[in-house]
Amino acid sequence: MRRSHEKTLKNEKGNTCKIPRAEAVKICVKGTVQGVGFRPFVYRLAKSMGFTGFVKNTPRGVEIHLEGDSSVDEFIARLREEAPPNARIDTLELASSQSEGFTDFQINITAEGQALVFAPPDLSTCSECLEELFNPSDRRFRYPFINCTACGPRYTIIRALPYDREKTSMASFQMCPSCNDEYNNPVSRRFHAEPNACPVCGPETFFVEGETLKKGGIDIAAERIRHGKIVAVKGLGGFHLMCDPFNPEAVKKLRLIKQRSRKPFALMARDVNSAKSIAVISPEEEEILTSPSRPIVLLRKKMEIEGVSSGLSTYGIMLPYTPLHALLLENIPVVIATSANPRESPILKDESEIPPGTCDCMLTHNREIVMRCDDSLVKVVDGCLVFLRRGRGYVPEPLELRFSPGKRVLALGGELKNTVSIVKEEYLVTSQYLGDMKDLRNQEYLDEVISHFKTLYSFEPDILVCDLHPAFTTTKKAENWGRPLIRVQHHVAHVFAVFAEHSIIPDAPVLGIAFDGMGYGEDGNVWGGEFFVIRGTGYERIFHFRYVRQQGGDLAVKEPWRMVLAYTLDADINVNAVDALVEVDARIVKNAENAIKKGINAPYTSSVGRLFDTVAVMTGVAPEKIDFEAEAAMRLEGVALADVEDYYPFRLEKHEIDMREMMKTLLKEKAPPQVKAGKFHNTIVQIIKSIADICRSRWGINKVVLSGGVFLNALLMSKTCHALQEAGFEVLKPEKFSPGDESISLGQAYYTALKLKEQE
Repeated sequence: MRRSHEKTLKNEKGNTCKIPRAEAVKICVKGTVQGVGFRPFVYRLAKSMGFTGFVKNTPRGVEIHLEGDSSVDEFIARLREEAPPNARIDTLELASSQSEGFTDFQINITAEGQALVFAPPDLSTCSECLEELFNPSDRRFRYPFINCTACGPRYTIIRALPYDREKTSMASFQMCPSCNDEYNNPVSRRFHAEPNACPVCGPETFFVEGETLKKGGIDIAAERIRHGKIVAVKGLGGFHLMCDPFNPEAVKKLRLIKQRSRKPFALMARDVNSAKSIAVISPEEEEILTSPSRPIVLLRKKMEIEGVSSGLSTYGIMLPYTPLHALLLENIPVVIATSANPRESPILKDESEIPPGTCDCMLTHNREIVMRCDDSLVKVVDGCLVFLRRGRGYVPEPLELRFSPGKRVLALGGELKNTVSIVKEEYLVTSQYLGDMKDLRNQEYLDEVISHFKTLYSFEPDILVCDLHPAFTTTKKAENWGRPLIRVQHHVAHVFAVFAEHSIIPDAPVLGIAFDGMGYGEDGNVWGGEFFVIRGTGYERIFHFRYVRQQGGDLAVKEPWRMVLAYTLDADINVNAVDALVEVDARIVKNAENAIKKGINAPYTSSVGRLFDTVAVMTGVAPEKIDFEAEAAMRLEGVALADVEDYYPFRLEKHEIDMREMMKTLLKEKAPPQVKAGKFHNTIVQIIKSIADICRSRWGINKVVLSGGVFLNALLMSKTCHALQEAGFEVLKPEKFSPGDESISLGQAYYTALKLKEQE
């Protein structure tokens, strides 16, 4: 018998732990360690080092039992250093165990129980599988569902955890002898690859056109695209509508189907070279474009494709992320690949959900999509990833809190671009993008995801969290749940979302900045340009943009000339001197003016989002009516000259940021729109810098948080970060989640977790 002794080691949290030396060692690994080839990796590592024992999935992660005389120290080190690229080890828990006399190392049956393991995100097809896909001598030649432990569907096919085939939508496909041999062969890439399949035993594709249904059909679908047809294609998380972007008639037809006048369409390019033929791609952008997550990446245009992204300087481009996509684009360089759902509704996952007239034909398959999930949409700012929409490829990657609040929390988010988040023990999980809750179909989607999370994570909430807005769908749902309820102000949630992803507990004062379109304020007004001093979960609103009337409420978002009128009246500018207002029907303008003066359907707002809309219309770069959210602001950003150094005048009075002088100067100035747009961006940066300096002087603050959807503006984010950093401030910004309203539930959940921690 070996003599027991222990050695000190640092675990993944940085805390000291002990490696026991006993008859056997039990290691519990928590994190993203299921569905990423972790058990096969452990099997091969243990075998190579001469250990006996077993590895198995458990509801809390992966359990490893080691027996033998080899070095546990070396095993632990290699476990961390050589783990599969898509695995994430959060913690290693070690304990001594009794020897069971194993003579070999094996993979055991999964244990059941309360889940605290995390569903892995879907992964794009790996290079090894692609090589097999196009190899005529391979038995999976041109098979559209090829995958291995390093790639393929995960989150979108999982019904329950732990992650095993029988708990996925692959359960109905029984592996043939060849696939089964691979599945049980430790030297195979498909050793315990749960979606493993081949043409003999796996899912199939079908081409549907009118009353005709044919097996296969990928080549036919590609031909239809080349001939100007609209093809609905079933992917990982839902259906795309695909067509030829270089066929103007096909693009016009798609716009009619989608009811989009100008909103840009996403593109899917066959490969990086095809993407480079239409867009400028930096090394950082190429790395993200080709990553296993395969998001849509916003890239600067190299050429203009009529009708795809009118009025903007970028295309949203992704690469094929399934073998089906790779086969479909084999002889097509670029296609439009936009979600097939009707406007504002969830992405469609079943053939029966597709409305009549949506497409000319369909390429579908018989592997069920368990959980619908949109493509992720990102951009690169100063070499860093910024999420516009977080979905496929990233969800449901968890955040580790590094503390346990002691209760389970469900945060329901806000109303627009919504998500939900849960807190269980030391982890926080945020859902994929769910859309706007005003739509009944998105409310049902929210219920789908909550139900799915409850199943996946053995979760039932102790506490609900919602927004302050009394009329939000999510607020009413939370109120009717029958659990204790915490309400978190919208912009405070924005700031705490950034705290969450940086694992910040604000013990010392921090300046939190939240700029967006709208959020219900504590005074009943519409907030959106807020500066907070935050310590712990306490906060003080120290500055905000001067209130103006948002006449028409939500109508002012779609018709930004109404905000131009509000700022014009607030600054005592003659309405007839503003070109943007002269172009609008005079009677409508007069009615809106009277409504503003009388406060009829004209709530006060401090929104920076509405301020950007105003300047975009005043400078002539945006239309009177917009087609999609933030169109005006995106156009303003697109024309702004980055090398302009001047800025417009503003005043800081008590707690208000007064922009009236800026409006007067902007109107009188005889400069091109590009210069005005550049100066306006600089003005916002200068306001932030001035208030940060005040906070440093008053409270000794040196840490600044940037949050809210306005900071999706790459020019504003970049210039703000540089200005603050040059002044010696530490800047925290969103990196793993969107700056926008998708992160409201994240911030609500983290705020509540900290509140519970404070009450311990």
